Amino acid sequence: MAKPKSYDELLSEIALAREAGDKNDELAWKAKLQSNYVVSEKQLEQELKSLIKSQAKTITESLNTFDDEVDTFFKGNCEIQPKDRIVYLRDKAKNLGLNLRDSEIRAKIWEGRKRSKGLVTMLAPDMEINAPQELMDWGYVYSEPTVVERGGMKMLYVPWVTPDNIEKTTMMLKQY
Repeated sequence: MAKPKSYDELLSEIALAREAGDKNDELAWKAKLQSNYVVSEKQLEQELKSLIKSQAKTITESLNTFDDEVDTFFKGNCEIQPKDRIVYLRDKAKNLGLNLRDSEIRAKIWEGRKRSKGLVTMLAPDMEINAPQELMDWGYVYSEPTVVERGGMKMLYVPWVTPDNIEKTTMMLKQY
């Protein structure tokens, strides 16, 4: 004989049936729950609402899921034609509980295209920065750490700290 489901399991089954839009399953699970446990219809509805609310994704999670769906358009061979993408994504947004206009969906598609091409949207700590390797002052060009005296004050000119000049820069900083 099968072990009867707990109250929470039956409640979850009702919520899943409701989410899937299957009215027959929902009614069947409700009948099973009410035959095994004493619960009013009002109490059951309140518990179902709180369960569904606790399972709901945050907007950030929903947007990340939506972005993942957009990214699938630019990976390998996508079955969804470009002309059908907005309609498809409008439906996905609705299923995720997002209220996005077509202009916002188009913007998300462009962002996904940029991500697929590897365009940088922000700097990361391990990124190499393309910067000039020299410092210019009063017509002079300094390509390595140099001490310069201006108006009786010594200044250390450091053009840019790189793996190539870090030892010399550190040594110069310790000296002055």
